[in-house]
Amino acid sequence: MSFHTQTHFDSTALLIVKAEIDNTIKNIENGIGNLIEDGALPFGIDDTLLNLEQCVHVLSLVGQPELATLTQLLVQVAQQVIADSQHQRIDLDHVAAMSETTAIIQRYIDFLCMHETRVPQFLLPAINRLQLVLKQPLTREGSLISPFIETLRPHVQFDPIDEPEASEKVHSLYRLALLHFLKSTAKPIDYQAMAICGRYMVERAKTTSGSQYWNLVHFLLSNLKQMQLTQPRLRVLIRLESQLGQLIKSPNDVIVKQEDYADILSMALAHDHAITDDIRQQLDIGDGILSDNQLAFYGRHLFGPNLDTIRTVVGLLNQQINDLSTQIETAQHVKDEQARQQIHDQLYEVANVMDVIKLPDAAQRLHREADFILANQQLSQQENIESIMNSLLFATNALEILERNY
Repeated sequence: MSFHTQTHFDSTALLIVKAEIDNTIKNIENGIGNLIEDGALPFGIDDTLLNLEQCVHVLSLVGQPELATLTQLLVQVAQQVIADSQHQRIDLDHVAAMSETTAIIQRYIDFLCMHETRVPQFLLPAINRLQLVLKQPLTREGSLISPFIETLRPHVQFDPIDEPEASEKVHSLYRLALLHFLKSTAKPIDYQAMAICGRYMVERAKTTSGSQYWNLVHFLLSNLKQMQLTQPRLRVLIRLESQLGQLIKSPNDVIVKQEDYADILSMALAHDHAITDDIRQQLDIGDGILSDNQLAFYGRHLFGPNLDTIRTVVGLLNQQINDLSTQIETAQHVKDEQARQQIHDQLYEVANVMDVIKLPDAAQRLHREADFILANQQLSQQENIESIMNSLLFATNALEILERNY
């Protein structure tokens, strides 16, 4: 049986139920908000929770099991908050977790409908956050790849490495570097330390049955700098510290569980590399599990401004651009120094917003035109009106393309 999946999917079924899911989540947000403000259970909260549980089943039916899991956890946290309110002890951390979760659920559904692309890797940190609140076992980094390796493990031909010098300080070196990663204070030397520890692991385990696993670990630790170290991934590095201690004591007695192997394999696949391409082909993964470069591309859409925000910003910028066009067409900047300063400031304001919404080419052109207007006191209408108007037209077209892409 093939577990091959694709990120692309038909969003028709999800679009049919989207309005009902959005409305249910909004009712949950309003209900919890009223509960905190008034201290009393809002009317209809039980029905709203029941509707949210139905949404869990619907999301499973439309092919979104990870989103269904996250929504089910949201139901459980909401029930916990309501139960706590009866004893006047609402935990604000629970409420904050709920707020973050409702936001990611809504944005992820919008993303699914607009891009018709499944990226469940984005949901793992949110799932873990609610599991921590509920004191449940955490879903691990390798959960998405586990089905692919139930019956088959890839065999990869790794390049030989230089034999590292024997040292009793390897475990301490790993611990120190790991501590810096956990504190978000890692420096280049910490990345080098991890790579050195990885080489030691390979050498130590080269005659054991788990040599493939430790080669994957070395590959992973040698490429940490190119990786987004999320909380689930940091927990993998923490578990590796324990395995390293066992490896030092008795290499043949180290037991690599399926979950451990899946975690390391999942993190290795975060890189775009010939080795990971080979693994994807052997396991028939396709694009079911994305690399970090691919996640970064989709992340700009998922975590960036939504369509309503973009439309509002585009509308305001177009209005400013139209006002600027009128002032420039009437040559107000040619003789009036105050008008020239005002146009300069407006152009800079528009250009700065263009930078924020990732339209650098348009921003650069407007910055250049603004500086030219201010630097040249003896302007004539023929000198630069055409250049400025072309730059404003370029900015308008860039905004139109941006809105269309959303």
